[in-house]
Amino acid sequence: MFRPDGGLEVHFSPQHLRDDTAGTLIRCLRWDEEGDQRLATMSPASWTDLIGVLEHKAGLPLLARRLKRAAIVPPPEVAAKLRPNGLALAVRNLQSRIALAKAIRAAERPALLLKGIDLAERLYRNPAHRSMGDVDFLVHEFDAMAYHHHLTLQGFRARHAPDAAARSVEWQRHAYYAAPAGAIHLPFELHWLLANGKDGKTIDMAGIWSRSQPHATMGPHGRIMAPDDLFLYLCLHLKNHAFEAPLINLWDIAELIEDPELPLDWGNIWQLAAEWRLMEAVRITLYLITKTLGVQTRHISDWSPDASIEELLPDGLALIGRHSASMPIVGARVGLLLAPNISLGKRVRALARGVFPSRLEIRLRYGEVDQGTFADFRSYWRRLRTIGRDKMVAVGAWMRGDGDLRHQVGRISRLRAHMEDAANNRSSR
Repeated sequence: MFRPDGGLEVHFSPQHLRDDTAGTLIRCLRWDEEGDQRLATMSPASWTDLIGVLEHKAGLPLLARRLKRAAIVPPPEVAAKLRPNGLALAVRNLQSRIALAKAIRAAERPALLLKGIDLAERLYRNPAHRSMGDVDFLVHEFDAMAYHHHLTLQGFRARHAPDAAARSVEWQRHAYYAAPAGAIHLPFELHWLLANGKDGKTIDMAGIWSRSQPHATMGPHGRIMAPDDLFLYLCLHLKNHAFEAPLINLWDIAELIEDPELPLDWGNIWQLAAEWRLMEAVRITLYLITKTLGVQTRHISDWSPDASIEELLPDGLALIGRHSASMPIVGARVGLLLAPNISLGKRVRALARGVFPSRLEIRLRYGEVDQGTFADFRSYWRRLRTIGRDKMVAVGAWMRGDGDLRHQVGRISRLRAHMEDAANNRSSR
């Protein structure tokens, strides 16, 4: 697509590209010779289509980062497309960082920066290269309400306070705070746990806090994870999403592995991974880094999955900047209800927990914590409508034999079962 003056038009409608064509284009994001060669030989039409694919998939920051790593200068028209995107991202990230620093200073309680808000500065060293959907940070459970107070004073809006009742719910490990109206910065997620269930119980939270390091500019209470803990937490986050997470989550770990300023102690990492029940998740992560990005990890682990495990792993390049649309469908309850090779007892329990959750869960999701019985009935009715609108559509598609949905449900269910079996087998040795 050329302009009359010979320039490149960056217009795009993703519908005109086949999936295989889009998949071929985005292989330029790989860090190996294949990716370098694809970037160096892109035609004007391919640049146009690549920008369109990545813009549609929220992946432009990855392209900017890839070009910087490869020291490749894109055509001026492509640079002109990347520049405003990066500027807007940098402004939003910096504004979010300022808002978080303000909350930490006001609360005067320790806060540990998680994922993007930490990595954009410490790992990428460029706020225009690390996209994020929200600002994640971890606090001690007994400090959650103090932070809630100061965030609400800043204009953040939460459905419920992270009080003792809310924190007692099994699936609850963070509270979501919508940004103030008109704010440039991102919403916040205040965590008091890093994982639920068995994963949450085996993580040495006290150790993470004791090994954490001060943040240079967040005030005396701002903290960041030690590099080894950071690596394992990023692997844990991938495991929580059954590795069906945006490519940036895998990219983060590749950046960390290759960063000489954040050296990793692999002996310590493997020891902690065993304690955290993360050995298999780490091995899968390292394998996917090589498979997806072409980054060699044999010096760390030469493990590779057999065919039965390989078929359970997702295509990381296909996800780019967004979570898979199927993840809400194959969550713990619906996934157990629909997954193959699950006992009848587990299906019944999953159905019961999904249709008849606890009163507190109903209140947290669809009402108010201190509401009365009549309001509980209204909240439960909202719950049933939500199930009918979202979950039952998926259940109906599964019952009609939707091949893609059945494959995805089965794949994620088997992958989670494999990781659980691997962790249990290691614990029993």
